[in-house]
Amino acid sequence: MKALHIKLFRDLWIMRGAVFTIGLVVAAGIAAFVTMRGTWLSLSSSRDRYYAAERFGDVFAHVERAPATLEGRIAEIPGVARTYTRVVGGARVPLPKLDEPAQAVVVSIPPRGKPPLNGVQLIAGRLPDPDHDDEILLLELFALAHDIKPGAHLSVVIEGRQRELRVAGIAMSPEFVLAVPNGASAPAPERFAVLWMPRAAADAAYDMRGAFNDVVLELAHDAEPERVIRGVDQVLHRYGGTGAYLRARQLSNYFLAQDMAQLTTIALFAPVIFLAVAAFLLNVVLSRLIELDRPQIATLKAVGYSNLDVGLHYLQLTLIIALFGGLVGVAGGAWLGRGMTNLYAKFYRMPTLAFVLEHSLVVTALCVSLLAGLVGASLAVRQAVLLPPAEAMRPAAPASYRRGRLLGALITWAAPSTRMVLREVARRPMRTLLGSIGVGASVGILVLGQFFTDAMSFLIDEYMQNAQRETMAVAFTTPVNASAVQALSAIPGVRDVQWHHMLSARVRSGHRERVVALLGDPTRHTLRPLLDDQGNERELGDDDVLFTETLAQILHVKAGDVVEIEPLQGERTVKHVTLTGTVPELLGLWVHMPAEALHRLLGVTPTASEALLMVDSDRVMQVQAELTDMPGVASVLRKELAIAEFRKQTSESMGTFTMVLTLFAVVISIGVVYNNARVALSLRARELASLRVLGFTRAEVASILTGELAIQVCVGIPFGLVFGRYLARMMLAAGDPEAFRLPAMISHHTYAFAAVVTVCAAIGSAWLVRRKLNDLDLIEVLKTRE
Repeated sequence: MKALHIKLFRDLWIMRGAVFTIGLVVAAGIAAFVTMRGTWLSLSSSRDRYYAAERFGDVFAHVERAPATLEGRIAEIPGVARTYTRVVGGARVPLPKLDEPAQAVVVSIPPRGKPPLNGVQLIAGRLPDPDHDDEILLLELFALAHDIKPGAHLSVVIEGRQRELRVAGIAMSPEFVLAVPNGASAPAPERFAVLWMPRAAADAAYDMRGAFNDVVLELAHDAEPERVIRGVDQVLHRYGGTGAYLRARQLSNYFLAQDMAQLTTIALFAPVIFLAVAAFLLNVVLSRLIELDRPQIATLKAVGYSNLDVGLHYLQLTLIIALFGGLVGVAGGAWLGRGMTNLYAKFYRMPTLAFVLEHSLVVTALCVSLLAGLVGASLAVRQAVLLPPAEAMRPAAPASYRRGRLLGALITWAAPSTRMVLREVARRPMRTLLGSIGVGASVGILVLGQFFTDAMSFLIDEYMQNAQRETMAVAFTTPVNASAVQALSAIPGVRDVQWHHMLSARVRSGHRERVVALLGDPTRHTLRPLLDDQGNERELGDDDVLFTETLAQILHVKAGDVVEIEPLQGERTVKHVTLTGTVPELLGLWVHMPAEALHRLLGVTPTASEALLMVDSDRVMQVQAELTDMPGVASVLRKELAIAEFRKQTSESMGTFTMVLTLFAVVISIGVVYNNARVALSLRARELASLRVLGFTRAEVASILTGELAIQVCVGIPFGLVFGRYLARMMLAAGDPEAFRLPAMISHHTYAFAAVVTVCAAIGSAWLVRRKLNDLDLIEVLKTRE
C-alpha cells in the first residue's frame, strides 16, 4: 500500500466525525433527489403505460343529448383519429355507513369487449352480462373503501328511481385514477363511485336510445388540438355542448399532473441547497486539514511526490466522503421513494404503480454527489498544489488584524470571553457569514415543510369557511326555475336559501381566450360573498362584470376593457361586455355577473343550477334526507363533511412531506454547526488550552467556542425565515395558477417551529463539540509548534 493511501485512511479515521456529518448532508441532498425524481419517474412511467394500454382519450366533450348519427360528423373533423360516443350520467349510492349518499357516475360500456377509448381494466369478477340490465362494474377505489366484492348488491338512485344493481366485477380506468366527487376539492374514494353499465341499460336508464351525451376522441399524430376542439364545439353546440377540452384538463389527470409538477420542482432545488452546503463544508474542512498538513505536504514534495500526486491525494479524500454520502443517499432515497409512491398509490390507482429505482437515476445521483465533492475541494486542493515546499516547512504567517471603531467600542464594554468571541468573528467574517447561510438553508427548508400545512389551513379558513358560508350546496341535474328554488325554504330547518346560475363560457380578448365558469349571482349573495384582498365583502352592482384577478392577468385586460363572451350552453351567440373590476379568488377562473344581467345577456328566463342552504344545526340530517329524495337533485354536499374530508386527505400526505423535509433540515443544521465547531476547535486549540492553563474553567472556555456558533445561528435564523418564504413562493409558482392560487401565508407557529428545531440541532452539535473540548490534552496541544 502506498504511503499516501496509508495517510488517506489515517486522515479519514481522524476526521471520522466530520466525514460522517458531511456525508449525511450529501446523503440528504441525494436522498431528496432520488426520492422526488424517482417517485416522479415511477408515476410518469406507470401513467404513460396505463394510458397507452387503455387508450386514454385526448379530447373530451359533454352534451345534453345528441343523435347517434352525429358521431360520423365528429370523426370527419381533421385531426380526429378515433371517436367513442357513450352515455354518462349522475347517480347516488346510499350506504348504511355513510350519513349521506355517495355520489356516483354511470358510464356506458359496449355490450361486448372493452371500450375503444378510456378502457376499463377488470380487477376481480367478470364483465356485466348485456342481457341483464342490473349488472355493473364498480370502481376499485370505492369497492376497497367499503369492502365490496363481486356478487354484492348495491342500491343506486338513478334519475330519481332507486334500483338494485349487482356488482359483476371490480374495475379501474385511466379516466378515474383519482376519485373526486363533484364539487369537492380533495379525493374522497369512500364517497365517490363509478358504475360501468352496458350501453343498452344506460340508454334505458337515462332515456338516451339512439343518442349520446358524452364523446371521447383520439387525435392523430399531426393533429392541431385547438383546431379539433373548435370543430367539436361547432358540431355539438346545437345539442347543448358544454365545450370540449384536452386531456390536460381532465380532472384526475390534472390532479396527477399537478402533483408531478411539484415533485419536479422539489427534485430540482432541494438537492441544490443540500449539495451547496456540503460543498461549503468540504471546502472548510479540507482547507483546515491542508493548513495542518503543511509540514507533511512539504515533506512529500521534498521526497519526490509531484503536485499531481499531492492534489489527487486530497481529492481522493473528498471524493470518498462524497461517494459515501451518495451511496447512503441512494439507499435512503430508495426507501423514502417507496414510501412516497405507496402514499400516492392510496389516491391514484394504476395497475403497475410501484417505485422503481432506475439505473440511470443511481448513476446520475452518484455523479451529482461526486460533482459536489469536486466543487467543494477545488479551492482547497489548489491551495495544496501551489504550496512551495520551502514555504510549507514554515507555519503559516499570522494574519494582520486591526481594531475597528465599532468593534473596539463593543469590546471595551464586553466581558473577556465575549471580547474573544467578537474578535474571532471579526477576524474571519466570511466563515461566519457562510456558516450562517448554511444554518439559514436548514431554517428555510423547515419553513417550506410547514408551509404546506399553513397553506391548507388558509384555504380552509379563508375559502371554505369565510367565503362559503352555507351549510350545504344542492346541485341540480338540469337548471331549474329560480322561483322553484325558493320553495326549498319551506323545508323545516332551512333558514335561508340562495342560488346562482353557472355555465361554461369562452372569454376572449384579442388572440387570448379561456374557457371559464360564468356565474350569475343573486342580488343577495351573503352565503357566497365576493371578498376583496382584506376579506371585506364586495357588493355586486347591476352592471358589474367581475373577473378573477388571474383571469384578467391571463387575458391582459383591466377595468374598462371590452371583452367577448361566448356561452357554451344554449344560444352560443358572442356577446360583448365591459369589465368593471376583479376579485381575488383562490380557485378556478370565474366571471361574476348579477343573475338578472346574465339572463338578459343570454335571453333566457331566470334559472338556477345550484342552491345554497343555511340550515339549523339540529335539522341538518333531516333536511339532507329530504333533499336527497327529491327528483332533479344531482348531489347534496355538506360543507362540514367536505372540510373534514379535505383535512383527512391532506393531513397524511402533508405530514409525511413535512417529516421528510424536517429530517433533512436537521441534518443540514447539525452538519453546518458541528463542522464549523470542529474547525474552530482545531484552529483555536492552542489558544483554548492556554486559557485552561491560565485558570479559565471548562465552561468559560466552552462559552468562547460556542459563542461564535451562537452568532452564526442567530444570524442564520432570520436569513432562513426569509429564504423559506422565497422557497414557498417557488413552490406556489410551480402549480397551475388557473386552478389553484394561494398567497405565501406563513404562520408565526411555522417560523417559531423552524427556529426552535434549528436551535435544538445547534445545541446538540455544540454539546458534541463540548465533549471534544473536555477531552483536550492540554500538554500535547501546548507542545504544538506555533
